[in-house]
Amino acid sequence: MKKKKKQKHIEIEGVVTGLSENSITVADEDRGEVKVDLTDKILVFHTKGRGTTSDIAIGDKVEIKLKNGRAVLVEIGREVEKVEGTGPP
Repeated sequence: MKKKKKQKHIEIEGVVTGLSENSITVADEDRGEVKVDLTDKILVFHTKGRGTTSDIAIGDKVEIKLKNGRAVLVEIGREVEKVEGTGPP
């Protein structure tokens, strides 16, 4: 009986260029544009804590961990630029 090799997590890091209900497309510096399928039990985190796939927006910087070719974790590194004199005091 052959032993199954444990698959390690693969990471993709880049800017979101496309979104659909079941996938995300990211421009990765090393791999170019990569389309990744999302799992049903995906974990999404952003600057305020845990989120959902609806928190992901085109232009966001993300780090995606893949298992068996599908995204299991997305970390959004959205950089909010503050402009003085705008927003609530």
